[in-house]
Amino acid sequence: MNGSQFGKLALSIVCLAAMTACGARGSIGHDPVIDGSRMEQDTVVSQSSTKKVKMASVGEADVDIYSSFAEVERVAPVIVEVQRTEAERAKDTSTDADGVVLDTWEVTEVEVNQVFKGNIEPKSKIKVAEPGYYDENGTYISYEGYKLMENGDRYLLTLRPSTDDSYIVIGLFQGKFNLDKKSPDQKITSNEISKQEFQQADYVGENEEQFNKLKQEVLAKYAN
Repeated sequence: MNGSQFGKLALSIVCLAAMTACGARGSIGHDPVIDGSRMEQDTVVSQSSTKKVKMASVGEADVDIYSSFAEVERVAPVIVEVQRTEAERAKDTSTDADGVVLDTWEVTEVEVNQVFKGNIEPKSKIKVAEPGYYDENGTYISYEGYKLMENGDRYLLTLRPSTDDSYIVIGLFQGKFNLDKKSPDQKITSNEISKQEFQQADYVGENEEQFNKLKQEVLAKYAN
C-alpha cells in the first residue's frame, strides 16, 4: 500500500497467553504479508452449547486505515458483488521453513452477481481467501475483526489476485461489506455476546467507526 494514501491507527488490545500462534506474520494465498499489513491482532470467538458467544482480542497491531472507500476503489483491481455458494469452505495455511504454521484462513467459494471493476465474468465462481477461521475447538479466530461471509447474503468485495487461483480481500474489514445488513455495527465492549448478535454482525472488531463510515459509502453507491 502507498503509505501516503492512508492514515495510521494503533489498536491496543489484550494479550492472551493461551493463544501462542495468533498474530504471527504470514500470508493469505502464500504471499509474505496480508494486503501489506502485519497480522498481529486476532479476534477470538468461542462458541459454546449455550446461546452466548465468547470473544477476546489477542496481540497488538498498527493498521493502515483508508480515509474513504473511494481510496479502496482506486487500489482494488477487482470490485464485485457476490454471494457465497453451498460449497464447503477449505482451510488453508502458510508455514515457515521448519513447517511451523504462521497463518490460517478459510477459502470460500462465491458466485459473482455483478462486476464493477476487473476481468471477471458475471455468474462465474471464484475462491476468496478470508482472514478468519474456526479452529478444532469451534473457536472463531478473525484477523482485525473480519467476519466470514454468511450463506444467502450479498456482499461487495474489493479483491486482488493471489499467487494461486484465489483472491485476497483488500483492506481486510475495509474490503468486505454485507449489502443486506444496513444497520451500523455496534462496538463490542463485552467479551460475551449472544449468538444472534454475532450472526447479525458484519464486523466483530474494535474499529467499528471506521467500518461503519466506509460501509455507509458502500451502501450509498452499491446497495439496491
